[in-house]
Amino acid sequence: GAHLPTGDGLLSFSTLEEAVEAVERVRSDRGRHARAAREIAEEHLGAERVLSRLVEEIGAVRAHG
Repeated sequence: GAHLPTGDGLLSFSTLEEAVEAVERVRSDRGRHARAAREIAEEHLGAERVLSRLVEEIGAVRAHG
């Protein structure tokens, strides 16, 4: 929740009971959760976004190091 949106597609839990509830939510509407998970992955974890950030950080380290 702190770094990625949670809810449909990406569910968070901290107890066994919450985990069971999350699994049931996904099982009740697998298609909706699959679409939402893909949208989250494309928006937040896509190679363009992740690799560009990584290259920027590496460049910053080399420029200062």
